Amino acid sequence: MKKYDEDILIKDSDLIEIAIGNLKQYTGIKDAELIAREDDSGLYRIQINKKSFLCAVSPKMTSMGLMELLERRICARNKEVLLAVFRTSTSVMRKRCIELGINFLDVSGNCHVTIPGLFVHVEGIPSLLKEKKSDLSLRRQGMSLLLYLCTIKDNKLPLYKDLAQISDVSLGTVKNVVDGLMDGGFIFKSDRGLFLKNRIRLLETWATLYNQSQRNKMLLGRMTWRMDESKWSSVELPEGMFWGGECGAYLKNGYMRPASFCIYTKASISLLIKKGIMIPDPNGEVAIYKKFWNDEVSTSVPLAMLFADLIESGEGRCIEAANYLKEHDIQYLS
Repeated sequence: MKKYDEDILIKDSDLIEIAIGNLKQYTGIKDAELIAREDDSGLYRIQINKKSFLCAVSPKMTSMGLMELLERRICARNKEVLLAVFRTSTSVMRKRCIELGINFLDVSGNCHVTIPGLFVHVEGIPSLLKEKKSDLSLRRQGMSLLLYLCTIKDNKLPLYKDLAQISDVSLGTVKNVVDGLMDGGFIFKSDRGLFLKNRIRLLETWATLYNQSQRNKMLLGRMTWRMDESKWSSVELPEGMFWGGECGAYLKNGYMRPASFCIYTKASISLLIKKGIMIPDPNGEVAIYKKFWNDEVSTSVPLAMLFADLIESGEGRCIEAANYLKEHDIQYLS
């Protein structure tokens, strides 16, 4: 099986052809081909067993990539079926695609397609593309620093010692994160110092990295209401607790009424029980997360954190709310 280095540029049309070839190899399907590229939309059209699909090519299967695919699926003309083709994928993200109802095919041949009259599922094929190691990783020590860099309005990077103090990390962690950002194209150096660039992409990268590697580690537990949940906005949370997710975003701009609940806390969750607001429930509708950032970063839930909360669900309504937040409340990044 031929391996392709990720540094080598492969045209989208060639990636689709490779993916279709591997689909045929692993399923025995004979009728699968690239038919045409759409004129202006950047979408291709392929056919599998006489079923037609609009086809979108995405570099990697990430939270942001799935968000964009869901947007394109919503906008697809005449409600045509959208098939995503990924260069690489992971078993976790493939499972997420299935949960979100996204039909997909990766270059190696892993796929899941389910429409009336056609069901195809292939799992466990190793990647054909050699993964290029990312220079920017997100570990617990660097979370608050990256989050802070997504909140500051000035593009000029503060001094290392100030970044360390504000984010409560070591100077070594600051250096490692900044080096990673420079390698990733998020920081440039001039005679006047270091400056942030590509800040929207940095926000999206932060959100994807946090959701993939740290969100579950920050979950303290789940709870259920002891009162009418529709009156959530009248609840006075204990000191040190803040609304995140859909509730936090609604309090910022009123764009979307919450259907799920998320709280960040640096206080004990037992305070919610003592106040008679909620009770512990492993399947409860309220997720309680650890507040890991200092008050110098934000005294409430930072907008970048709310953005990560919204895209994590993958729901169309939350994607719209995340885009609204990005365009109207986080416009200082553009």
